[in-house]
Parts: sequence; structure tokens; C-alpha cells
Amino acid sequence: LQQRLEQEKQRSLGLQQQISQLKAQLYSSVPHHESTMPESQSSTVLSAIVMSPSQQPSSLNEAHGQGTQTTPESPQSLTRGPKERMHHNIPHRFHTGICMRGAKCAVCLDTIHFGRQATKCHECKAVCHTKCASCLPSTCGLPSQFVEHFRMSVRRKKQMSVMNLSADDSSNLQMEGWLKIPRNNKMGWDRRWCTLNGCKLYIYDMENKEDRTLCDEFDLCPEDRAVSIHSAVTAAELIHTAKTDLPYIIKLESHPGTTCWPGRTLHLMAPSFPDKQHWAAALEVAVVTDNMDQDGDEKKLRGNVLLKLDGSNRVEINTSLLLNDRTLLLGCEEGLFATTLPVSKSNKKVLSKIGGVGSVFQMLVLQEVDLMLMIAGIERILYSVDLKHLRTKVAQASVSVPTIQSRAVQGLEGCHLFSVGKVDDSLYLCAATLNTVHVLQYNNKTKNFSKKQDIQTTETCSCVQFTSHGFIFGSDKFFHVSHTTGQVTEFLDKTDTSLAFAVFGASQCDSFPVAVLKGSPDGSA
Repeated sequence: LQQRLEQEKQRSLGLQQQISQLKAQLYSSVPHHESTMPESQSSTVLSAIVMSPSQQPSSLNEAHGQGTQTTPESPQSLTRGPKERMHHNIPHRFHTGICMRGAKCAVCLDTIHFGRQATKCHECKAVCHTKCASCLPSTCGLPSQFVEHFRMSVRRKKQMSVMNLSADDSSNLQMEGWLKIPRNNKMGWDRRWCTLNGCKLYIYDMENKEDRTLCDEFDLCPEDRAVSIHSAVTAAELIHTAKTDLPYIIKLESHPGTTCWPGRTLHLMAPSFPDKQHWAAALEVAVVTDNMDQDGDEKKLRGNVLLKLDGSNRVEINTSLLLNDRTLLLGCEEGLFATTLPVSKSNKKVLSKIGGVGSVFQMLVLQEVDLMLMIAGIERILYSVDLKHLRTKVAQASVSVPTIQSRAVQGLEGCHLFSVGKVDDSLYLCAATLNTVHVLQYNNKTKNFSKKQDIQTTETCSCVQFTSHGFIFGSDKFFHVSHTTGQVTEFLDKTDTSLAFAVFGASQCDSFPVAVLKGSPDGSA
């Protein structure tokens, strides 16, 4: 028994040596192709970028959950690193606040309206919805051009990936991948293989096969039509689509030049946010390229250019105010500036800085009380400035950097919007903060505004409009406030049958107030 045991050990050792030799021969004979992207899933390269280098797959398709063919291990494979990997995992430093200007979400590409809450990174200034912040990759500080270059270098391989975008020749733009389109007169979406070739979008029933069928075709550059690409859709457009799927949808609209022919709309649903971003960018490039190639027979009406800021004079403008016929004030992120109109081409110093305030977001002149109101500073404080004092300092701005003296209005901080109106010969001021609308009335004796009422809101106020009996403001709904009693009531009366459709539609489509405008003068029907 002992001898047989020794013989079996020797036989097993010989077999292990033969297996090792076969593994080495097989490893040396297998060609090592460069890694490609997966074919069944289309995820962004950023998901692989933020992984640790020790955990990154040798071919980026492992980062997307795709199984790969295993190759025999060798001593060289243990020391050799992956051919294509990049480690950049720096989380964003997010803070949530009020959006002071309309922006586009960096994740879902939907619009972030003024006055709504948004999430912004302190470092790279990326802006997105609060609900989308968790989907933004941890690429803080990484230039977007570098990410695009890395993505393009991975995709330019011998074997084409599921998403193939070539930016070398915009006139021969190519991109393909799986998308979903709505079913005809039915609920649900069908998965289709879409190919963007130049200015044509082809929709097939299956991937690259000889017997596939062309289901649909969309021309992005028609001669007698105008095409627009929308990165956001509303629930009212696709009533049978889940709310969670709406952020992944792109809408293509074709507008005819005449009313004789109907327009056309095509909705596309991407499998992920990165895929939506890539498709939206490619479609927009195709449409813009065609617009640039046109002769421009139909020229748009353009006004005279009064002011052009470039080079050292370039600033980020938030608001503007015409102080008089020849003086224009610009409220910018860099501060308050003044310029004289018309601007002389020989004058290199176009803008004159006015000190005493930080970033300026809104300005308004009240001629009847000789005041100028403005929201300024990091804390967005509501200030009042004497109008005569301001005009004197603006006149000195061409030769020096004057400093204006301002006074905070009732210590209001965190303001993002204000409006002034006259009701029954009294001047009222409405200032909106995060969850409060402050109502103030001007006192002619003290020459200042005094608080009259504070109204708590469930959503941030987005607009204010004064009427002959009070004012209207919008938060989650439109409300009307009486200036005599201060009573707050819904502006759209549910008992009014003429407004029943508007009330019902607003509640069904998750609509929220954006703006309110005055359509007729006071006292008219």
C-alpha cells in the first residue's frame, strides 16, 4: 500500500507538470486583443475611471458587469498591469442651495429652473438636481476634455463597441447602440438598435445582421424643415411612461417650413444617463453642423450690438440696469460695473468697477423714492442705495474706483428674488427667501421699508406679480395675497368651471409655477 501511494504521488506530480506546460504553451499562442467595450450594456467609461487601479478590470468591459473569457495564468500576467485604466476617484464637495439662474443638470440634462433647489460642487462647479447628485461620477477636478479623450481612445478599437462615436469628421458622424422607442398606439417601449450615420438616424429591429429590418428613419438635416433636440420631456407628453423613466428620454422634433405638412416627433429612451448624454451630444452636433453648412438665405433679424465684452473685459453677467440714457449698470459675479453707451471702439477700458458690493444678482430703480434696490454679496442680502449718491459715484468711475454706501433692508438675507409694486398709492416690496415671502411697505416718514407680513411656503418662490388688489406669487402653486387683510388664497379657483381644465392638468402633470405676467392694464376686463 505504501508503494502504491508513492506511485500515485509521482503520477500526480507528472500530470501537474504536463498541465503547467500546456498552460504555458496555450498562453503564448493566444493573441492578446486590446480591450473593447461591452456589447449588451452601454455604461460610461467613468464607472471604470473611479475604480481603484488594483480593482480595475484589465479590459473595461469587466467594469460594466460583462463576463470575459478567462486565459491561463502565467507569471507575466501577475505582474503586468491592465492596458487601459485610469484612476480618478475624487468625490465632489456638494452643497445645496437656490439656483440663481437657469441651468442644465449635468446628469439628466433637464433644466434647473430659477428659484429651484440645486446641488453644486464647490470645486468643479458642476450643477445638477439634488436627486441626481448621487449619479454624478466622482471625477471632481478632472477636465471634461480629458474624460472625453479617454472615452474616445477606448472606443477607437478594431472591434466596434455598442456605442461608437467618431468625432474626427463631423460630416460622417457615426454612432450606434440600443435604445427604446414607444410602441405604436400601445403602452410600453420596444428595444431597437439605432444607428446615426451622418445626418440620418436609422432604427433597426436587431443588431448588425444581414436579415435585420429597418423599422424607422429620421432625417436630422431636411431641406424644408427645422429639427430640434430636447434633452427633457414632461409627463404630459408621455402619459403612459413611468416618472422614473422620463429623465432618460430624448425628444427629436421636426418642424415643417409651412403649415401644409405636419410635424414629426420621435422619443428615444437611453439605458443610462451617460448614454443619454452621448446620444444627445451626437444628435446636437449633427443638427448644428447642418445649420452651419447652410447658405443662410433666411437671416434672422438682429439688432445693433451696443456692448461686446471679451478678453480682459469678459465678466459673468447676472443682471443689467439702464441708469440713464447713456449709463448702463451690469451686476456680475465679479461685482458691480458701469459703462457708457455707446461704447467707443478706441476705448480699451469698457467697464468701470464700482466698489462697496460683491456679486450682484438683481437691481431695480425706484424713481418715486430715489432709491435703488439690489441683491448682492455671498449672503444675497437685499440692499438699498440712495439714487443721487449712486449717480455721483458712477460719474467718478471713469477716473477712479468709487465705493458706494448701501444699507440692508430689514436685515433680509438669502434673497433670490424681489418685486416692487404700488397698491392703493402705497409702495410695497416682496422679497423671497428659501421658504418665506417677506412683504414690506414703504414708510414716507422714515424713508425706509418696514415689515408687514411673512408668508411661509412649502416650495421656493419663483415669481411675483403685483395686481390692483394685492400680489400673486408662485411656489408649489399660484397664490394671491390681499394687501388689506393679508389673506392668502389659491389664485386658480377650483370652483371656476372655466379654469377646471387648467387646475386638473397642473395637478396631473406635476406642474409648478415658473413665471407670472401681467396681460392687461389695471382696471380693464
